[in-house]
Amino acid sequence: MTYEVLITPAAEAEVAETFEYIRIRSPMNARRWLQALYNAIEALAGFHGYGRAPESDWLDTDLRQKVFKSHRIIYSVDQRRRKITVHFVRHGARRRLGESSAADDE
Repeated sequence: MTYEVLITPAAEAEVAETFEYIRIRSPMNARRWLQALYNAIEALAGFHGYGRAPESDWLDTDLRQKVFKSHRIIYSVDQRRRKITVHFVRHGARRRLGESSAADDE
């Protein structure tokens, strides 16, 4: 059973930012990365049972994540409407959404 896959403007902005970062250093790698990323996102249409994203607790919603290279594709699944929404594409080294650092608490 396939699902429709939607990408939010926030996720698209994160993808564009990462693409530009890679493109400055290696245009060919940037194109390959972007194509592979979108292939990974589209693959969610057929299989979307990946692990729970830590952001689920902070955003109080059931979010899933698929690891893609050094990034996490964070998405939700609407079983009833058969839709998957990609909310974020974040580098794995970045703090989780809602996570604070010691510097934030000072």
